[in-house]
Amino acid sequence: MTREQSTMFEAPAGIRRPDRIAVSAYRDEKTLIRSILWLYNAGGAIELDPCFSTGMVWLGLPRPRLRFDISEALRTTDACADARRLPLPSDSIASAFFDPPFVIGGQTQSGIIASRFGGFHSVDALESMYGNCLSEFARVLKSDGMLIIKCQDTVVDHKQVLSHVSMVLMAKDAGFTMHDCLVLVSDYGLIDPGLRNQEHARKIHSYYLVASKGPRNPAVLNRRMHDA
Repeated sequence: MTREQSTMFEAPAGIRRPDRIAVSAYRDEKTLIRSILWLYNAGGAIELDPCFSTGMVWLGLPRPRLRFDISEALRTTDACADARRLPLPSDSIASAFFDPPFVIGGQTQSGIIASRFGGFHSVDALESMYGNCLSEFARVLKSDGMLIIKCQDTVVDHKQVLSHVSMVLMAKDAGFTMHDCLVLVSDYGLIDPGLRNQEHARKIHSYYLVASKGPRNPAVLNRRMHDA
């Protein structure tokens, strides 16, 4: 990474209290993440991003201390690592941000998102990866540690794949408690130029789920909000 790129990725140490009350839906991703950090992390930085990619989501935000990605081609991460097998001790991380691939068919079909972030050959493969990652996060997160999950629904073979529902259920099975759900709405969506007959509404939103390892202690949450 060049010096210019390194400077570009620098970010402030923390997040101030939002000018307005935090709400459940946003059109700006940075504002949405700032609201989560203020509400659930005392305005501080997320400690781990195991799917860091190029890190564009963190521009202008506190950058995670631990940054991994499975792709060896990405040079903005600390190391190449699989989110299902992290090189971290158990119960060692206070917070994590999980933004996995969501494209199904992305390994065999061309497309902007698939080429940048990868994808899965089937719904079962997607859910298997998500479930294994959640189990790994349950291992490395401390008790009461916070997990932010970004996910997006899709359509495969003319059927709805409600990934956010599966993620909530798998997170519960892994020992997480769900605390919040925020929605990011885009003003546009990538459209297949070959589309002739539309059968489902084009999805232009994604979900940010906020969970904790185990039942979160309200006293800890209240103290973090007061400190922010």
